[in-house]
Amino acid sequence: MENNKKMKRIFSNRMLIIVLLLTVLSVSCKKNDGNPEPSPKPMFMAEQANIVLTLHPTKSVSFKIDAVGTVFVDWGDGSAVDEHTFVPYEAIYFDHSYSDNAVHTVRIYGDVTYLNCFGIQLIELDVTNNIPLIYLALSGNQLASLDLSKNTSLKQLQCQGNPIVSLDLSKNTALEWLDCMGNQLTSLDLSNNPALVQLWCFDNQLSTTMLNALFETLHNNTVSNSWGEKCICIGNNPGTNNCDKSIAENKGWKVGNHPHYDDPPKNK
Repeated sequence: MENNKKMKRIFSNRMLIIVLLLTVLSVSCKKNDGNPEPSPKPMFMAEQANIVLTLHPTKSVSFKIDAVGTVFVDWGDGSAVDEHTFVPYEAIYFDHSYSDNAVHTVRIYGDVTYLNCFGIQLIELDVTNNIPLIYLALSGNQLASLDLSKNTSLKQLQCQGNPIVSLDLSKNTALEWLDCMGNQLTSLDLSNNPALVQLWCFDNQLSTTMLNALFETLHNNTVSNSWGEKCICIGNNPGTNNCDKSIAENKGWKVGNHPHYDDPPKNK
């Protein structure tokens, strides 16, 4: 009787050892199944990204950043997280190549003040968690919408060459320069932008009525900054030829069809 109990204990212990070995082997196989493991985040990286970029299938990406303090960039493919600690006015490029031609999501952690994403095949952008943003350039992408409601410090916005159909800038009261040319805008309200000096909205879908409505929303403030005189460029809109330019001119705005490319805005 005693021998039977002893044999059962030995058998039970051996079965437990076998189960543990099988579990270890199973975990080991999963780690080596050819799929990249997510890169471990540095322990001091915030859980929520400040900026999220969603890219159309592409093999490489490059964008320029300036920031306050340290920035981490997670490329979304399991590769190592890039890290850089900025000194004042040190905008630099972050570059990355992908092994596949697929949709990727890039997450940026840190207080970014300057972001230039020219022509990187962006299909979505989330900057709602990045309050310190001052300069944002998004030309030549595939953005259909843009949420800037939380970016109250934004002074310069360049979003030309996207299929954007509406643009809400009611919270961006510090905005000084807006380049939204080459989109699909049918209306634009700038009644909450008292610091605006340069407005490039040519090559959109603004009718005569909508251009006149836009002129009505422009401020009549005397603005003193590095941009010079107040200027609005409205060429190549359906209502360009028949709109009432005097509405804007009576507020001190110079109305033209195209900006002067020989005297571009001062930016980084």
